[in-house]
Amino acid sequence: MLDENLRRLGFDRSWLMKALKKQGENDPKKVFLMTADEDGNVFFCRKK
Repeated sequence: MLDENLRRLGFDRSWLMKALKKQGENDPKKVFLMTADEDGNVFFCRKK
């Protein structure tokens, strides 16, 4: 997790975990790549 990038967008780890759970993922270690924009739109790819 890149905390500095989260802060730049106005988010934190708590927001990140909520965003993942909203997409059906509870474990950030299972995520290969996640992107978010300043509007909070999220895209992520799970590890295979």
